[in-house]
Amino acid sequence: MPKLLALDLSTSVGWALLERGVHPRFGTLLLPAAIGDGQGGRFSRLVAWLDDMLEQHAFDAVAYERPILPRKSGDLATTMETLTLLWGLCSMVQLFAHEQGLRCIACPVEQAKITLTGSKHAKKDDMVAAAMKTMNWKVANDHEADAGAVGVWAFEQIWPKARAVA
Repeated sequence: MPKLLALDLSTSVGWALLERGVHPRFGTLLLPAAIGDGQGGRFSRLVAWLDDMLEQHAFDAVAYERPILPRKSGDLATTMETLTLLWGLCSMVQLFAHEQGLRCIACPVEQAKITLTGSKHAKKDDMVAAAMKTMNWKVANDHEADAGAVGVWAFEQIWPKARAVA
């Protein structure tokens, strides 16, 4: 049975491990503070953790939530440093997946929200509520809820349920 590791990437990495017919496992990895102007320590910690997770759980694919890019100045309260961090984390996941021969897929933020709540405008509290009430998941925070949503969407993209033949 295939397994998927789904990620909500930030300094608090929410993760969900999904396998069809099995209740997902959730957790949060806290990345260390940046040292000076660089994010290298965070990138290194993420890759080491991914190695450990693969060894422990033997997942077959990895999915992550694609960061939102501001369309114009002032759209988001996201600094260039934050964008560098988020896209760097995505790059580390892609590199890890490539080196391990794993399938890797990026989930658009709006799709994760729709998957869990039915609305592309869902807020963090909506995602947690839907995870806990609708999906009956025991998530600790919005990062884990987001990872679960990414996982549900990505699992169906990679391993769709067989369609009934009429």
